[in-house]
Amino acid sequence: MQDIRDGFLPLECDEIPKHILQKAQDELGETEFIRKKCLNELKEKILSEKNLNCNTSTNFLLEFLRVRKFRIDSALALLKTYYKHRQKYASLYSSYSPKQTFKVMEENIINFLPSRNADSSAIYVARFGQWNPETLTFEDVLRFGLLCNEKALDNPVTQICGITSIVDLKGFSWSHFTHIPLSSIRCFISASQDCFPIRHKAIHVINNNGIFSVLFTIIKPLVHKKMRDRIFFHGDNFSSLQQYIPADVLPTEFGGTQGTFQNEHFYSTMLDSEEEYVQRNKYGYMH
Repeated sequence: MQDIRDGFLPLECDEIPKHILQKAQDELGETEFIRKKCLNELKEKILSEKNLNCNTSTNFLLEFLRVRKFRIDSALALLKTYYKHRQKYASLYSSYSPKQTFKVMEENIINFLPSRNADSSAIYVARFGQWNPETLTFEDVLRFGLLCNEKALDNPVTQICGITSIVDLKGFSWSHFTHIPLSSIRCFISASQDCFPIRHKAIHVINNNGIFSVLFTIIKPLVHKKMRDRIFFHGDNFSSLQQYIPADVLPTEFGGTQGTFQNEHFYSTMLDSEEEYVQRNKYGYMH
């Protein structure tokens, strides 16, 4: 059985625990029969799509089926949107592999925490205030963030339980604000809420300041109400954050007990997956 350290599942689960399988059945309507039936039907529909060269591996297709609760037409629509996003924002995906984004890795801006939240969702952290816009573009940071999410979604537990995000804005300044093009904001929102097969459980914003408030007035109209209702602002009140995410899984920077913010292990798993990303990039709409 999967080791559950201190009562929290690790990010990298080698197998799906029984209680997570039950969660999949209760929340997503997933059973072994439904899973096989829907996979076969989705593959058939994909084959009838003109000009789409699609990854049809079981685990990849399950990302879309699970997030759409095994509604086949809805899963197919999301899958097509995912590939259309890649087509529309070709420059974003032109250097789309871990080794090609190594300079972002080195900045220690983005990471998934090693332990999951109490609801078994994976915990994604983006420390935008630590980004140096003189050395990295916002597109560089966005590209790497999407890569990290794709890696996390490879895990079936993340597909079932979703992702909880922490956005840390400590140090966020006008210099950051002026280096974020509106087109990149639209790309980011589109990817995260409309194109990627993510079950967003919550987005927790910490160390937010007046400058971010200006940015959020631009972002807010682009965000669906369902997503807006899952955004929580905590300022520098880590006790407020810990009402949703226990200190036992948080780094010390966020008032937690798990040591300083480290990314080496997660990044090593990404770098080990380089060839997998290279192969994935061969799929998409044919011109």
